[in-house]
This record gives sequence, structure tokens and C-alpha cells, in this order.
Amino acid sequence: MLIKRIDIDDRLILQVGKFALLWNDFENRFLSNGDYKKLPTVCEEIIIRNQTSCEEFRCYLCSVREQCAIQDGFYDDFLFPPKSNRKIKDNEKEAIRAFLEMPLESDKQLYGCLLIIKRYRDNLMHGIKDINLLEEQKSAFEIINEILESLEYR
Repeated sequence: MLIKRIDIDDRLILQVGKFALLWNDFENRFLSNGDYKKLPTVCEEIIIRNQTSCEEFRCYLCSVREQCAIQDGFYDDFLFPPKSNRKIKDNEKEAIRAFLEMPLESDKQLYGCLLIIKRYRDNLMHGIKDINLLEEQKSAFEIINEILESLEYR
């Protein structure tokens, strides 16, 4: 499909559009239309049915980390770029590390997973405005969509 004279893969458009709709549904059902302060509490009330997609997402993120040779600054610079107006809080950094470093077994890890997904949402809506860069993230959106589709109350 051509958008602004750029040929974009139809599957990418499908995944990004699906992500936008699934995230919208997530905010509506679990966050009272985007009250992100509720996210830690919500993580105590929901589960991800599809644990395989969480492991795939963790592996994907670790692979990106290795490809980019990002080490200690990974959490701040990759997930929350320095140009961001928002400084990552210690409890968020801890939750992200918990998700990336071990199997999903706690609310804190779920919180970390959803923080990373929210970062993808923020980057899509407010980040670098280069359509060509989305192709590199198609796999991430596919996995994230599986996670968002499998969220439910306990």
C-alpha cells in the first residue's frame, strides 16, 4: 500500500492498526480511558492468558538489546529515550528489569511488560515520525497484539 508515496507492507499496516485498536480497548476496559496511574493496581487484577507471547516479547526485546549493543543504558535510552519529557521512575525501571530478566510470575513483571507496551504506544503516537522505521518493529507489534488480546480479569 502506498502512503505518502512510501510503499508500506499491508501486514505492517494491519499490525499497527490492530495495535492502536487493542491499546484503545485496553485503556477503556482496564484504565478508565487512560488513567495510567492505575496501571500498577490494574496489574494485580488482570492476567495474560498467552504466556508464550510474553516469553516471545522478552526474547524479542533481549535480541534488540544485543543487536544494538545497548548495555546499562538499555532501560533508560531504548525504552525511555533521553529526549523524552518523562523520566523513568525507579519502580518502573525495577518492573521492566523484572519482566526482562525472568519468567512472568508476578504483578511487578506484568507491570513491566505493560510499561514497555505503553512505550511502544507513546513512541508510535509521539516519537520519531519516520514511517520507514515502523517496518523494523512489525514483529514487536505482532507479539504485543497477542499479549493485548489475551488480557483478562482474574
